[in-house]
Amino acid sequence: MAGWVAAQFPKQSREVCIRQTTQGELRARVWVAEVWVWEEGTASRPELRTLVAREHDDGELKISLTNAPAGTSWEELAYMQAPRHWIERTFQDTKSELGMAQGHF
Repeated sequence: MAGWVAAQFPKQSREVCIRQTTQGELRARVWVAEVWVWEEGTASRPELRTLVAREHDDGELKISLTNAPAGTSWEELAYMQAPRHWIERTFQDTKSELGMAQGHF
């Protein structure tokens, strides 16, 4: 899926405001599309999901799937995806602080 998203992103994405910060608007290029996914082992048939792809400053694409209601704006979807980085970073930092990153527990 990542290759397909990378090929579509330049043509389909647009810049949106994710949120206001103390330094102004946090903006990013985002692409939103409805896709059918078949989650192996969990679903008996394909399910409609919303794909959210956001470009980071370094050019990396962050891709998420959501079951947000139809009509959810691109700005809202980008906002909902943005905190994920900080949540993942908190887990990494906590594991490192507790020594769990080495796998010796």
